[in-house]
Amino acid sequence: MNVDGVTPNNTPLQNSDGVQNFPLVGSASGSFNSGVASGAINAPPNRDYLVQICASEACDRSGHGEGRFWIGAASVTTAPPFVAGFYSSANLSIPVSLAGGLAGRVVSAIAIDTDGNTSEFSPCMAYDFNDLTFADGFD
Repeated sequence: MNVDGVTPNNTPLQNSDGVQNFPLVGSASGSFNSGVASGAINAPPNRDYLVQICASEACDRSGHGEGRFWIGAASVTTAPPFVAGFYSSANLSIPVSLAGGLAGRVVSAIAIDTDGNTSEFSPCMAYDFNDLTFADGFD
């Protein structure tokens, strides 16, 4: 993170400025110990990225993640561009797990390209614990 805070992601119209975009986590949910984090990364087209998902007790004051616990990862490839010079995206659906439990935590993500460039942490998202024990209304 730079001294002025989190560097904003490049937009699809911007040329690469050497700053790796962070992924965006749209949802994270599941059981107490495991679930799925879903979202997307918007970045230069036709490139491979390792997206890592982390969990923390709380977001930092910027609203982005701290990454205290590593909870999952997946490799993704951005699509070919629709228009030359534009960024493209890749959807994410990454299994996550933490032996100590994900309930009550927030999740965030980082992206690492094949040159080793690493993004800042994404904005964090509360993990949605789906307690199915009493899903039928039985108490």
